[in-house]
Amino acid sequence: MSRYIVAAILLLAGMAVAKVAGIPDKFQDYLSWTRVNIGKVNQGGAHPAGKDVYTNIAGDKLLDAFKGTFAEGTIFLKERVDPNTLVVTNIYTMEKGKNGWVWGMFERKGDKFEGGVLENAQMCIGCHQGAKTDRVFTQPGRR
Repeated sequence: MSRYIVAAILLLAGMAVAKVAGIPDKFQDYLSWTRVNIGKVNQGGAHPAGKDVYTNIAGDKLLDAFKGTFAEGTIFLKERVDPNTLVVTNIYTMEKGKNGWVWGMFERKGDKFEGGVLENAQMCIGCHQGAKTDRVFTQPGRR
């Protein structure tokens, strides 16, 4: 086996076990989830700059899931990226619980993220009431 193939395998293995410091375990594998948007979302709004939105809904179930309300346990995670450095600066989360959505925010501080569940998410709730589908703004792109 060539050393380039070995290096590539080791790199991929490292990426598979790498953790995002500071975010809960249930969000750790979000990069393997379904990306809701096809291209990076760059519109303004409460979370300006480049954004990607991921969900734990399987890709083949995504369009059907957006036809109604989301099931308990559904998670949406939004990465906000600095357009100049392409570094993820913030991670926002929405998790559907039995009593509705639970909101979270994590902000990059050096090489880790700090934050957690928002105790007072009135600003999030107030804005997301205007969303088209069960408080979720980003609609799935065609695949």
